[in-house]
Amino acid sequence: MQGFFDAIYSKFILRDLFSKIVPGAIFLCTALLLFDGNLSCILLHGDFSPAVWAILYGIAWILGLALQSLGEVLGLLKFHIYGTDQKYRSRRIRAHRLATERESHELERYLVIKETTGISSIALFLFAAVRFVSLYYVHPGPFWPTAIPSILVVLTASLLYWMHRHMVKVECEFMENVIEAGATKSDE
Repeated sequence: MQGFFDAIYSKFILRDLFSKIVPGAIFLCTALLLFDGNLSCILLHGDFSPAVWAILYGIAWILGLALQSLGEVLGLLKFHIYGTDQKYRSRRIRAHRLATERESHELERYLVIKETTGISSIALFLFAAVRFVSLYYVHPGPFWPTAIPSILVVLTASLLYWMHRHMVKVECEFMENVIEAGATKSDE
């Protein structure tokens, strides 16, 4: 079983699933909710062929990547504390070269958590905004019964966003510790 999870991490399948496809699917349902609420229900409960599911997963992955880009362009998502992406990539490569197998898995775990929480927070904030517009302007009704789920979504998105910011620091600190420990080992 451990080999299965190692393969998932090393092939980036888990990162794609959690950090791109899940937020992309949330956004896809949000977009369908904008056009027709029944479409998002069909998507969630539809009995599709494997080819249709593959296309939907592909669309969700692309939308997840678009959400990541939106978050970066707006300055909401930041994936490292280094001055440039190039410096982050070189530090990450160096950390992976010096890391033990356990440390390498831990680095990948931090990356998955960091991307998942950041991109999911953007998807949920957009979902809450669409829900707000839909419920309060398109289909007005009683305030509190419809406001409570929206408030919970915003709270969840806020917590995920905080965790994203925290994991950026955790991952970078861990990388620096791995590099420092690796440099110490090579000096011995």
